Amino acid sequence: MVNQVQRSFNGLDQLTTEYQATGGAVNTSTTPKVQYGYDTIANGSRMTSMTYPNGRVLNYNYGTPGSL
Repeated sequence: MVNQVQRSFNGLDQLTTEYQATGGAVNTSTTPKVQYGYDTIANGSRMTSMTYPNGRVLNYNYGTPGSL
């Protein structure tokens, strides 16, 4: 069997969920997935989090422009 990847996107064509089955077809109920979170800003949106299959969350924090 071949590995299969399935991706879901939001209305802005941003990746929201990615499933990867290592032994065949994706089953969205049981296949491990990575989820991506976004916020909206004045000129678009940007990724704010990534959640791994084990539940670990990686948060992305953005400073304000000119705050260095």
